[in-house]
Amino acid sequence: MATYCHETNERIVYGTPFYILTRTDLKSGAIVSHEAMLRIPTEERETIHKTEETGGMDIHAAASIYSKDDSYSMFNITKEEFLYSISEETVKKYLPKVYELMQR
Repeated sequence: MATYCHETNERIVYGTPFYILTRTDLKSGAIVSHEAMLRIPTEERETIHKTEETGGMDIHAAASIYSKDDSYSMFNITKEEFLYSISEETVKKYLPKVYELMQR
């Protein structure tokens, strides 16, 4: 099965970057496409990891094995290197569907 962006609900095409948004206190995360991440201005990116107390999300590069139909497989997705963090307000503003998902 193909991997889809939680924000745009579009299939992530093999070869394009994608990301995992999470925090150490959360048991799950969100998969987000490169296109969705481009919404976030550089000046709103932070280098400090987020916690339950601060809210917000940590952004990590993601990887997956190749699947047929020119798409990443939704199986075996791995969280790779930490890239940056964004505040809770930034998540709400630029990734509202991800924010809603992470509130469940």
